[in-house]
Amino acid sequence: MKLDLNTETVSLQEQELLQGLTEASDPAAERFPLNDIQESFLSGRLLQRDDEEAGCHIYFEFAEPRIDLERLQKAWQQLISRHAMLRTVVHQNATQEVRPVADCRYRIAVQDMQAEPIEAAAPAILQTRERLSHCYYDFGQWPLFSIELSLLPNQIGIIHFSIDEWLLDGYSLTLLMQEWYQLYLQPKTQLQPLSYSFKDYVLAQKAAEKSTAFRQSLSYWRDFRLHPGPALVSGADANASQERKRYSRYIAADTWAAAKSAARQERLSPTALLLSLFCESLWQLSEQQAFSIILTLFNRQPLHPEVDQIVGPFVSTTFLSYAGQEATLTDRLQGVQDQLWANLDHQQVSGIRILREKRGQGQAPASIPVVFTSTLNKAGSKANDSWLEKMRYSISQTPQVSMDHQVLELKGELHLNFDVIAAAIAPEQMEALMDLYSGLLQQVATAGIAQLALTASASGFRRKA
Repeated sequence: MKLDLNTETVSLQEQELLQGLTEASDPAAERFPLNDIQESFLSGRLLQRDDEEAGCHIYFEFAEPRIDLERLQKAWQQLISRHAMLRTVVHQNATQEVRPVADCRYRIAVQDMQAEPIEAAAPAILQTRERLSHCYYDFGQWPLFSIELSLLPNQIGIIHFSIDEWLLDGYSLTLLMQEWYQLYLQPKTQLQPLSYSFKDYVLAQKAAEKSTAFRQSLSYWRDFRLHPGPALVSGADANASQERKRYSRYIAADTWAAAKSAARQERLSPTALLLSLFCESLWQLSEQQAFSIILTLFNRQPLHPEVDQIVGPFVSTTFLSYAGQEATLTDRLQGVQDQLWANLDHQQVSGIRILREKRGQGQAPASIPVVFTSTLNKAGSKANDSWLEKMRYSISQTPQVSMDHQVLELKGELHLNFDVIAAAIAPEQMEALMDLYSGLLQQVATAGIAQLALTASASGFRRKA
């Protein structure tokens, strides 16, 4: 996820992108335009320094005993044939095209350490992780993913999986991992053929920008007030180290079930509950009157019966503004839910377009470096019976986003992951944030929202705005 907020240079880049979009507007053309989130990724690439190579990227490791390389390879090749976005090349003029299946044969690289001492495996795996977790995929390059397999002396196989977010969103990733696992376990599985594509969807979205609903949504967002991001988390500094670290907390299934039940009693969705408590924790520790964060939406409009079966970067972005003063905590939580519903009613306009409008109004904040991503709906359900259940390590890379917070439910347990630029927040502040956040969630589970008490111990870590 990348939102480029450089108000002086992005507008010039957008002028260069318009030519490519115009050339790609014909539905019959082989090339088709990028959607808004892909345009954002492209703008960020074009604005990078010559010595800076960082893209929007996801990396996973999965462990599987006695892995069958031939079956793994065949299953992935089936998905390349099935999902056009896995054969897609992105061009610098803001277009993309799908390569023919015959031109997209992929071989999984193997590092065979079965005959080596077990102590030699760990350094080798770390070397592969370091290399693939920082992959940079360039314009015109295929593939925009990398898969390698480490075969260990204890008969365990480690799948190293790297992919650029130009190709997919969180829901698409979980769909892909579920289908890959299914085809690996049951090679005779026949997935239903697809007649609809991401290209069809993008062209339909571009046409919808002429609609009344789009104009109404644009008007709503022009009146929406954006604030700078939370003071606790500094914006990404292009001259500082971009090294990222993952922090995680896990909430037991019974605690999470109790918290969801308490939220329902207050007419809060699970996502609204977590988003509210996350913002409340940031607000308490940041000591600022108001801030905004970026929300990712798995925004698949029901344009075709197969829309939920195809892979692509359907993710869109929107914003949430949080003001903690002059209201009770219960009021603030309900305010987040109300704001979520209102924003979703106007989701025809993406966060990228919103920022363009705000720049035109002279109202774009300098930095909104915090992102919240919930996969508690569609994406979470697809994580079961998937390679994701075999995950042993993961990290995401998002230039100009200092903290990317993801919430995921696996087998009833709640996973709270934070991918952060290490220089953007001190470790003790990060621990204080997670303690406060998970503590508030625990209180919701045990006492309910109405009895929720603030965690006094956090005050010692507060940072001046």
